[in-house]
Amino acid sequence: YIRSIQDINMLSYQAYSLSYLDIYNTCQYDYIDMKNYMSDNAGLILAAYDMYIDVNTEVLSDKRINEGVERMFHGGGLLLLGISILAAETMLPEKLLELYYIWKASGVVTSVTGGLDIIEGGQDTIYGLKQDIETPSINVLKDTIGEELYYNIEKYSTIIGATGLAIHDALQLINGIKEAWAEAEALDIAGLEGAEAAEINVLQNVEGGNGTNVAQYGDEFGKMGTYVENPKIKVDWTQYTEHAVERMQQRGMTQELIDYIVENGKVLSQNGGNKYVFITKEGVAVVSKEGKLITGWTCLDYDEVMIEIVNKLFGE
Repeated sequence: YIRSIQDINMLSYQAYSLSYLDIYNTCQYDYIDMKNYMSDNAGLILAAYDMYIDVNTEVLSDKRINEGVERMFHGGGLLLLGISILAAETMLPEKLLELYYIWKASGVVTSVTGGLDIIEGGQDTIYGLKQDIETPSINVLKDTIGEELYYNIEKYSTIIGATGLAIHDALQLINGIKEAWAEAEALDIAGLEGAEAAEINVLQNVEGGNGTNVAQYGDEFGKMGTYVENPKIKVDWTQYTEHAVERMQQRGMTQELIDYIVENGKVLSQNGGNKYVFITKEGVAVVSKEGKLITGWTCLDYDEVMIEIVNKLFGE
């Protein structure tokens, strides 16, 4: 108790001594002057403060508008990427299906986050136009899982999706080149290019091989292939490509006509049975042993060589 009294007396003495210091008196006078100035100029100070608030609100509103528009463009890009991933069709070996599903899942995530970013950016833009810098925009997923996790998910799903789409496009290009090459080869074999040499091969092999006008199994038709029994394969329409569909449309072929040719046509085997040429009087279909349509054309595109082959196969 005595110690506490001594401490209080010491503090009182120090405060009393402080009042005699020049700096203390100076600070006291300055404070009084500032208080009087603020009292005399209260209206001016409030006007200046209001001006600051207005300018600051305008600046922050413009910033919110810019950020909102930028977020909408960002979200739009993500949404387009996600839709492209989901719309892409890719045939993969069974062992790669897991990667395929991961890629498709990234497309879903990218589409969702892109759509949410568009909505959030739209809110920011509208609030900014109203000069509302206080009302927060709403992103349900980001508000639920947190901003850091949200943007990490968005980033990595975008990387996976974009990489997969680039690989998909590269594979499509490669497949398109292969199909175009196979089609050109088939057309060349059929006699659309180099018809004279193909005609000599046909006539020599068919007429000299069996002495009859009707072809027999095993007869060689030059580069066109070897006459074999119909292998009874069907076209797997799940493997069709845009290239094949485009060719079918250009040549007036339908899926029904292709199926009819494959089911009822005479067959020439190529590449050791890896590819078959199905021939009818109505048209030709070239199909791999797995059932993938390579190319086809109708009888309207038959030249003299193709007509000769049809005549030999059907005994006319």
